[in-house]
Amino acid sequence: MPKTIPEISIETTLLYERLMKMQADEVISYKELSKLCGRNVQKEAYANCATARRKAERSGNFVIKVIPKVGLKRLHSFSEYDSLAQKELKHIRKRSSKAFRDYNTFQGYDDLKQEEKVKVLTTQTLLAFIHTSTGKNKQSKIEQVVQQTNQKLPYTKTLEAFR
Repeated sequence: MPKTIPEISIETTLLYERLMKMQADEVISYKELSKLCGRNVQKEAYANCATARRKAERSGNFVIKVIPKVGLKRLHSFSEYDSLAQKELKHIRKRSSKAFRDYNTFQGYDDLKQEEKVKVLTTQTLLAFIHTSTGKNKQSKIEQVVQQTNQKLPYTKTLEAFR
């Protein structure tokens, strides 16, 4: 059974309360956060800071970006949000491609039971779909439909846009 933490520590609570008060585009230094909780948030209180950040992002409905060796910044501008999303899409595309290649190196497919073969083929299909659907060509097809509708596309409409 996984170990759960029933309560949030006082250090995490102090950090969370400060993060919830962040203004758009504000940067809070690691030095300030460390002073606030009495421990170094880049070392021994790293987990406290990470938990506070996740909790603040969820309850505050905003994004806090890590600025290495500086501190935390609350994102505000479209370019910051878009840059973050594009970076994540690129990462997802690369990871799905690598996972697909790795999975294709499996040598014992013919010896698998039928349900295991189905799982292999399903996983390969999904990984290939993720890789393909996050490519520039597919993104532009979705963009064309979104320009016409001016709305986020539901799953089925997204699949139609790929045709």
